[in-house]
Amino acid sequence: MSNVTAVSSMSDLANSIIKNFDANNDGALSKDEFASFLGQLLNNAGSQTTATTSTVASGLTTLYPSATAATERVKAGALSGFDESKLDNASHTTFKYQVGRILQYYPSTPEGLQQAMDEICELVPGAKIIGTNGDKIDFGDYPDDRSGKIGVVDVLVGAASGGRAWAWQPVE
Repeated sequence: MSNVTAVSSMSDLANSIIKNFDANNDGALSKDEFASFLGQLLNNAGSQTTATTSTVASGLTTLYPSATAATERVKAGALSGFDESKLDNASHTTFKYQVGRILQYYPSTPEGLQQAMDEICELVPGAKIIGTNGDKIDFGDYPDDRSGKIGVVDVLVGAASGGRAWAWQPVE
């Protein structure tokens, strides 16, 4: 499993915590807001005074059932044009395979692409979905060490009919 997946799960968890406990909506947790989070976490974990790692994990699962370990992620999307051995090899770090490792956990649909964008934007801040069918990602001027500027890539086969598989088809 790549580091991107593990970081992504923590990032999703952090965003959820901020969303739920950021009382003044400034995008950060103050000491009091964080204390509120910890209080609820510890109460749900059944502990008022001490928090071991397992207690904290239990509390997080109680508060956020969708927060699962990265190793528990289930592949949901079909991949077309990806070599499975390269996909499974975390040391194969071409940009195509970094994105493929993200997309494989989302349904190969325009909605699935929307869901995957938070993780993709961790790789390339500012990446955005474009295309009539919401099937392309514009990576802008983001440079890839091997192939130069990434540009626009069509990532969804059959988007007009709901989507059939993830792909990597550079447009520019």
